Amino acid sequence: MEWRVINLKTERLPVLDAIRGFALFGILLLHIIMFQYPSPEEITKLINLDKVLTDFVQIFTSSSYRPLFSFMFGVGFVILFRSLERRGLRVELTFLRRFLFLFGLGLIHYLYLWQGDILATYGAAGFLLLLFLKCQPKTLLVSSLLIWLSAPIISLILRPLDIVDKPLFHIMDLANLISPGLWNPFESLFHTLWASATEVLPYFLLGMYAMHSNWFHRLEDNRTRNGLLSLIFLIIGWPIKAILYLSNSHEAWADLLIIGNGLTMLGYLFGIMYLFTTRFGERFFKPFQAIGKMSLTNYLSHTIIFTLLFIPAGILLKGIGLIHSVGVFWGLVIACVTIVLQAKFSSWWLSRFAYGPIEWLWRMFTYWKWTPIKKSTAAEKPSANTNTTISHIQ
Repeated sequence: MEWRVINLKTERLPVLDAIRGFALFGILLLHIIMFQYPSPEEITKLINLDKVLTDFVQIFTSSSYRPLFSFMFGVGFVILFRSLERRGLRVELTFLRRFLFLFGLGLIHYLYLWQGDILATYGAAGFLLLLFLKCQPKTLLVSSLLIWLSAPIISLILRPLDIVDKPLFHIMDLANLISPGLWNPFESLFHTLWASATEVLPYFLLGMYAMHSNWFHRLEDNRTRNGLLSLIFLIIGWPIKAILYLSNSHEAWADLLIIGNGLTMLGYLFGIMYLFTTRFGERFFKPFQAIGKMSLTNYLSHTIIFTLLFIPAGILLKGIGLIHSVGVFWGLVIACVTIVLQAKFSSWWLSRFAYGPIEWLWRMFTYWKWTPIKKSTAAEKPSANTNTTISHIQ
């Protein structure tokens, strides 16, 4: 298969930013519940409308929008790789700095703000992604499938031995091996690295394959195909998630949720690609494009906002939590208001600046040089226009 090189100066793919922004919204809906009810015991005690809404969110968003976000990370990886090669820059060193920044930022986020962080996992998986830097598309696809299916297959093999009654990475508790009873960063670091290999890396690789295979081009021509694939994946994925979640089959078949989650993610992906070619979809997803261009800034702002609202005590923000819970319904309302405000703010910011604030810092660390953030200044240099697209996409 011939790899198609994109000229970022002339070709923008707004659908990529829209997908990333909408994925962030799905993550936000799940996080608003997790911030209010951090323990599974609290969630199981929910009743009436709170219970119904929680089940809805778990089935339709849980572990499907995060994979979509991971998928888009792989897409951005390919775009940046192509740009670095075109400009004659040191690819491996540039990516190492990029992933190191993300990993460090994620660890700070995890240790001091919220344990639901995904950035450290992305940074760790990014280092592994370098092993697949110049692989052919078919190799990326096969590797993605093998890693994606490894956890449920291993779990099914070990289950008769009665040693698997929870997610696989919980079995190997590195912290207990090093210092029983003592909490330390080694446990979270190990879990992060394990999750990188079994959870996000397959979607990174699939995103790379999709970009090499031109999934996002000629959307109008592929409209029928995208719509049909969306229906097929959702018709299969949703029932798998619903049956396993509502039947509380956590011990027996929990790892099969990986399959349901992945199929649902693909259904959402192709659904967005289909809707993006319609007049309704174009209008609906336009605000999400601005959110997607500043996805890192917006993701971190979720933690700040929700920590201020819901966490009664943290490490850096100890005692600032204003309330414990407003219930699932009003929590979802807050999430919707938050995403609307972020869309407005992101559009305002990007009308004046070339990058989001965190994206700007990430970019300077990646290239290890000063970059003007003002849009008027950045626009004077031809390379800045190209790099703006790159920073938005990844």
